[in-house]
Amino acid sequence: MKFTGAWQDAGRFRYSREEGAAAEIAFEGTGVRWLGWAFDDAGIAEIAIDGKVVARVDQFGPGRDLPFDWRHDGLAPGRHTLRIELTGDRTAKARDCFLNVAGFDLVPSGR
Repeated sequence: MKFTGAWQDAGRFRYSREEGAAAEIAFEGTGVRWLGWAFDDAGIAEIAIDGKVVARVDQFGPGRDLPFDWRHDGLAPGRHTLRIELTGDRTAKARDCFLNVAGFDLVPSGR
C-alpha cells in the first residue's frame, strides 16, 4: 500500500484531512473491499480503479468508531490498482473531512 500526502498513524488505521491525500494498492483479483471506520468528522473520497473513477464514497457516520466498508466486485480477473483520494468535501452533518484506511480485503481471481 502506498500513501501520498499527509497521513497520520493511529495504530489500527491511517488518517488524513489533506485534500488530495491518497492511498493506493495494487492487487490481483476480481474485487476489493476498503475497510475503515465511520466518524462524525469524516469526509468524502473519490475512488478510482485502474485510473477510472468508479465512486464517490462518504465515510461520515453519526457517531465515532463505527465500522465502515466499501466494496467493488465484478472486475476482470487480473492485476488492478485501487486509489482512494480525499476530496476535501463533506456532508452538511460532518464536523470535518477526515478520511481513514484500516486495510483491504481482496477477492482473488477464480472465486
